[in-house]
Amino acid sequence: MLYKLCSMKQNKERVVNAGAVKPLVDLILEQGSGLTEKAILVMSSLAAIPEGRTAIVEGGIAVLVEAIKDSLVKGEEFAVLTLLQLCADSVALSQTGTTAVR
Repeated sequence: MLYKLCSMKQNKERVVNAGAVKPLVDLILEQGSGLTEKAILVMSSLAAIPEGRTAIVEGGIAVLVEAIKDSLVKGEEFAVLTLLQLCADSVALSQTGTTAVR
């Protein structure tokens, strides 16, 4: 449902401004809840707007990297897509951080 709402830019902005990125990160961390893939998918959608990218950079990069490293997590390809969107927006971001994040 949230993913469908995020199909419009205005709604993405509203979702980010409402603070939804942190709960999405928490859902990704709760592997086994069945919502991991959906949370990553919504986060990928939010990465399409500057406000979403900023919010994800502030608290979601490490979780996305872990989701990629954990081959049991569904949505791995959306985690890669989200990180790609973040790095395409900021070359500096792709060159900073720990080696695990790069």
